[in-house]
Amino acid sequence: MNRVGITAVATIMALAGPVFAQQPPAAPPLPDFSKVEIQTTDLGDNIYMLEGQGGNITVAVGKDGIIMVDGQYAPLHDKIKAAIEAISNQPIKYLINTHFHGDHTGGNELFATGGVTIVAQVNVKNRLAAGTSNGLTGAKTPPAPPAALPSDTYTNFSKPPTCCRPAIPSPMAAIPISISPMAATSGA
Repeated sequence: MNRVGITAVATIMALAGPVFAQQPPAAPPLPDFSKVEIQTTDLGDNIYMLEGQGGNITVAVGKDGIIMVDGQYAPLHDKIKAAIEAISNQPIKYLINTHFHGDHTGGNELFATGGVTIVAQVNVKNRLAAGTSNGLTGAKTPPAPPAALPSDTYTNFSKPPTCCRPAIPSPMAAIPISISPMAATSGA
């Protein structure tokens, strides 16, 4: 190959490299949720941890209802609900989102349509409503449907959300909710 041909091929490769490098990788495939089993661990004092796929769920059973922290993915809703019903026949009253990732908020809509109040820091609601882009992969998450958005929000722990100040005194009122600004998701 002559010098001009080598130069042309090298130039094309050099110019094409950045074009291919700018293409975000495809989002990883979701797991096969039909194979996921929900494992329950009794932590004592009517507090339980549920493990499935993604973030763990905390379940606190009170005399007048259940508070759960995070709801994992929507396809696991029925399995999660069955695991909670095996713990207590009390109704789930509140689902607190720790942050906006789908393995923590994916179950919001199904729990909300079942009468559960979704609680989160206001930035979680804002991110869910707007949709997000992954800063590393560029993968886009569309906005959550309105029913999946938290209905009770707070900005900091100086004004607790409604779930923590019920009209009737309750052991459920003793659960503090706050944000950690320096955490990985900055409260959202």
